[in-house]
Amino acid sequence: MDEKRREQLNAAAARWRAKHPKHSTIHARRTNYAASKQWNKENREKVNQYRREWYKRNVEKARASSLEYAKRSRLSDLAGWRSKKRTALKAAKERKIGRPCPGACELCGNGFIKKPHADHDHATGKYRGWICRNCNVTLGTARENIALLQSMIDWIKNGGVRSKK
Repeated sequence: MDEKRREQLNAAAARWRAKHPKHSTIHARRTNYAASKQWNKENREKVNQYRREWYKRNVEKARASSLEYAKRSRLSDLAGWRSKKRTALKAAKERKIGRPCPGACELCGNGFIKKPHADHDHATGKYRGWICRNCNVTLGTARENIALLQSMIDWIKNGGVRSKK
């Protein structure tokens, strides 16, 4: 920015501050939070009057802000509702399986990091037990194919060399 333009802007800012002394002092108070808080406490009536005037000038903006706040607070309520729903679904699964969910995976023995999965046989639909996400993904990836799972076991046992049958 050239020097002439900078001088013009500084002069315009000085004229604005001279014309609006109230606003420039409010801005100065905002730079120091503790001082601003103290000033607001000592001048409660002025602050309330300013807020009432601002609301009259900005009704639509204030309403939009209130609606946004309401949406955010409802979303937090919704998160609580989802948690209750998850608990109810888990209880329903426990009743269907016929036994409560243990504290650890019934396949690998590790504790559940996230929610436990109710494992079932895809052919018969019969529930087999409670397993962790990793075991569930492994069974799903292997498509519950016993030959494929045995091939994986042989692969690990043989150090990455495929066994010949």
